[in-house]
Parts: sequence; C-alpha cells; structure tokens
Amino acid sequence: MNVDALIETVLECKVIPEETVKMLCRKVKAILFEESNVQPVQAPVTICGDVHGQFWDLL
Repeated sequence: MNVDALIETVLECKVIPEETVKMLCRKVKAILFEESNVQPVQAPVTICGDVHGQFWDLL
C-alpha cells in the first residue's frame, strides 16, 4: 500500500493493518533520529523546563 492510499484510508477513519502501523513507526523513528535536535536518551528521564503546553503529548 502506498503512502497516498494509507493517508486516504486514515482520513476515511478506516483501520490500517497493525504491521503497516509498525512499519510506519520504524520509518518515522529512523527519520527523526537523523534530525540534529533529537537526542536519544535512556529511561527514566526527567523533563525540566517548559514543554510549551504540550503536557498531554508528552504523556
């Protein structure tokens, strides 16, 4: 399934297969780790400072 088809499926509020979600998560993870502002850390982690109103996203 190509990306456009996946987007269309999700926009129609339809379920995509679990393995497809896992594959997408792996690809996104790889892309994010290439970003200079993303630093890998090991748990547990303490967040200090302002999360700019994104507390629920952080959870």
